[in-house]
Amino acid sequence: MDYKKLGLALVFTVLAILNFFKNPLLILGNWLTLIISLAAIFNFFGAFKIELSSKLFKKVWRGEFDFKRTFWVFYVLIGSILSIPNFLMEIYYDSMGEILALLALVYVLAYFAYIFYAMIGTWRAATKYNQLKKKKKDSAFWGYAAKTYLVLTALNVLREIISPFIS
Repeated sequence: MDYKKLGLALVFTVLAILNFFKNPLLILGNWLTLIISLAAIFNFFGAFKIELSSKLFKKVWRGEFDFKRTFWVFYVLIGSILSIPNFLMEIYYDSMGEILALLALVYVLAYFAYIFYAMIGTWRAATKYNQLKKKKKDSAFWGYAAKTYLVLTALNVLREIISPFIS
């Protein structure tokens, strides 16, 4: 194992996270640094050994794909990459024209459709992971942790959607 690469990736990940708090205006650079660092970490642990096929997305939706890869690759990594334009749209919202605003709306709807897909797939994969761990008399902590994270994320999104109408 190449622990130097893992250590370097961990350092860049921590720096990217700290940079979010220090200078939030550098969102794109911070996201790219964070995503590249996380990709290096996941690659180190073999999370990217995925065979692309036409049935892959069906397997993810059904929860038949590996739990850790479903969570980290499809939900976290791809979801993070797809969220970058959302942050840019938020920054430049006031200077958007009508056509760009319409395209932004279409993008946001497609983004939420993908996140819904990834959340359902992750939930189902976590359920299967928990069942497998229970059969083996192992701890199913990570499956329950992922489900808790998904519920909290969904509640936060719901809060964000409802809050403009309440205040």
